[in-house]
Amino acid sequence: QVKGDGEDGIADVDDEDWLKLADRPRQTQVSPEVDGQWAQESGALALEVAMDRCLLQPIQTRVNAMDRLLTRHLLRDLKLLPKLRQMTRYWLMSESRLLEPFVLEVLDRYADPGAADAGVTLPSLEGSVNALFDAVVPHPETSEEDTFFQTWSLYFASPKAANTNGSTNGSSHLPSPTYPYPSPMHTSSSHSYGQSYRLSPSAAPSFLGVGPLKFLDALRIRVDVASPLSEVFTETCLLQYSRLFQLLSAVQFALHGSKESWRQLMGSVDRRAKTGARIPTAVAALRHNVLLFLTTLQRYLLVDVIATEFFHMESRLSEVQSLEDLLRAHRQFLEVCEAKAFLGMAGEAALSTILALVQQALRIQRVFSVEAAQAEKLKAAGRAFRFSAARVSELQGLEVTFEDLRWKLATSVAANQNTTNLTTTDEGGGQGPSPLPMTMTTATVGHRPDSACSVATVGGADELEQWLSTWSQHCSL
Repeated sequence: QVKGDGEDGIADVDDEDWLKLADRPRQTQVSPEVDGQWAQESGALALEVAMDRCLLQPIQTRVNAMDRLLTRHLLRDLKLLPKLRQMTRYWLMSESRLLEPFVLEVLDRYADPGAADAGVTLPSLEGSVNALFDAVVPHPETSEEDTFFQTWSLYFASPKAANTNGSTNGSSHLPSPTYPYPSPMHTSSSHSYGQSYRLSPSAAPSFLGVGPLKFLDALRIRVDVASPLSEVFTETCLLQYSRLFQLLSAVQFALHGSKESWRQLMGSVDRRAKTGARIPTAVAALRHNVLLFLTTLQRYLLVDVIATEFFHMESRLSEVQSLEDLLRAHRQFLEVCEAKAFLGMAGEAALSTILALVQQALRIQRVFSVEAAQAEKLKAAGRAFRFSAARVSELQGLEVTFEDLRWKLATSVAANQNTTNLTTTDEGGGQGPSPLPMTMTTATVGHRPDSACSVATVGGADELEQWLSTWSQHCSL
């Protein structure tokens, strides 16, 4: 500026003066020393300081206040913790009596190989499954819990599509001579969570009658709630709930089938008959080993994983001060449960073997069921029942495979110890990779037999529980 006597305080400048001004170097920035001196003399604040004090800090204070109010609203008014407890009681089967009747009925009705019906469409199947859920599963006693219960539903998604985007670790393919389909349950934890994959209406018969594992793999949980609860029950979290529900349901179904088929067999055998009514000792031992494995695995999943981690989440939620802390506590609960339940990347080999063991238990159960039906017919005819040599040979083959899989389960992590690391917390509070200790090697699991035999290769429940306990301790995030 050139100050003068003009009306606006700026004198008129002719062309020659403009040229002189243009030739002068322009100062586009003021040095910090000059700016500080000017601010000190005039009492003004720098623009950045004024913006921070007058605009940014008040906005941040308001945001923090709203964040605390929203967190308090979720925990107190919307009773988030009871809702999470309700999700755990039902979908994570901490009270297995609630969902067990539905799991058994839906798998018997739609997953059995004789359930295939080309006339069934996806909408009708989803409607039937949800109607069955509403009719069979006990409703909560309080109206508030029942209102949340009514927001639940089940739908079917494509297992292949759920692993197409962003997956780097692939999925397991389990041996399934009875059901010639891909992996019954995916072991990949790096799904693409941003999209909802649905089957076409004509695709419903593709997984009817394909067996319980494949049927469960397509089943997903939906929770239809409004904001802000929708920020807690996101699509990512609901997929994690679904994966845990699938595994728990598979173990529950196999355990119930093993108990029920044996009960039917023993009830059909006329043990008063003097000849031919005796159950071979090897068959009884096989049933015992299968039942022992399934019972130990279920107890680990329900007690050491679900119940323990929910208790930890409750403790963290009692101390949260912000919405991010709240959401992080919920996410950590699901992530640790997935890791301990072999649903993370580090547990892929173990999960594949566990599902193969469950599938093998279902095959053994089917043999028992067939023999129970035969024993019932012979009992009605007044004839004694006995296992045929062919049936005993079939069970021996199933037993060899079952025991080989048990040995493989116990050695799966130790075999990959040098290539697969689990996430642990170091002494400084940071997270880093930490391999399993050497106690997970053959010193713990024993030695695999050189030839097939009917003796358990992994020992009893104590060694399996020790293996599971060691795994659990090294899966903390």
